Amino acid sequence: SENLRKSIVYTLCSKLPQVLPTFAELVGVPSALTAAQVLLIDIGTDIWTAIAFAWQSAEGELMRRPPRHPQRDHMVDGSVLAYSYGYIGVVQSLACWAAFFMMPRMYSLFAEDKHPTVYSASDTDADYAGMTAYYWTLVLGQVGAALAATTTSTPPTSAPPPRAGWPVASSTRMLATATTPSAVVACC
Repeated sequence: SENLRKSIVYTLCSKLPQVLPTFAELVGVPSALTAAQVLLIDIGTDIWTAIAFAWQSAEGELMRRPPRHPQRDHMVDGSVLAYSYGYIGVVQSLACWAAFFMMPRMYSLFAEDKHPTVYSASDTDADYAGMTAYYWTLVLGQVGAALAATTTSTPPTSAPPPRAGWPVASSTRMLATATTPSAVVACC
């Protein structure tokens, strides 16, 4: 159940930065993430890394803790939600928006309040650059979330080496897949 909880924590971390671009578009912010990019994150990275947590070895002190009570101790409780959405999700969102608005012309597109249907070719290129920055910042944030969720009580440096690296290896493999030219063209 501890590995399932880690998987849930990891999976929930990216949901806030995935949904915020949709709400931001309602107030005139240029598109920061496409539906294809959200699917690529969910199917391409989240699933495989979450599955990898199932193969991770149990932490050393797991047997010293009392068992989880099924009615009182819920798998997803306030602390999981606060950590996933209120901490990691907010940090990832801030990093994604910072990368998005640091791209050339992104803030001016927002300030001009242009609708995407009237974008010039250079406006569209600027929006794609912003989307790309947002997407890769989120993907790299998920690598960090995988590292953060790998262990809850043992420092990551002293976790068992063979299996503790599976979430990171899975994320790295998905990053390598997503950086192939066909994947980059498909997501944008």
